[in-house]
Amino acid sequence: AEYIFLPSDLREMERVILATLRWDTAAVTPQDFLPHFLAAVEEQGDPELLSTLRRHGDTLAAMCTCDSGFLGAPPSLVAAASLNCALRG
Repeated sequence: AEYIFLPSDLREMERVILATLRWDTAAVTPQDFLPHFLAAVEEQGDPELLSTLRRHGDTLAAMCTCDSGFLGAPPSLVAAASLNCALRG
């Protein structure tokens, strides 16, 4: 069989998939909150410490997205907890 699709066919397929799965393409993630939380302490913090917090906080927040236990937690809480864990080592 030959699979030839017009751009209009692809747009319709995409529309059906998005409607069926009810994708929320504008989902807020913990990583969206990290820069805002870090900005609150940036002026008074050591640049090296802030860099480490940023890296470790991002890694911890990313790890939380792989654990279904965090699905119900607000992204802002996961971000704050990730930074807290990064700060405490």
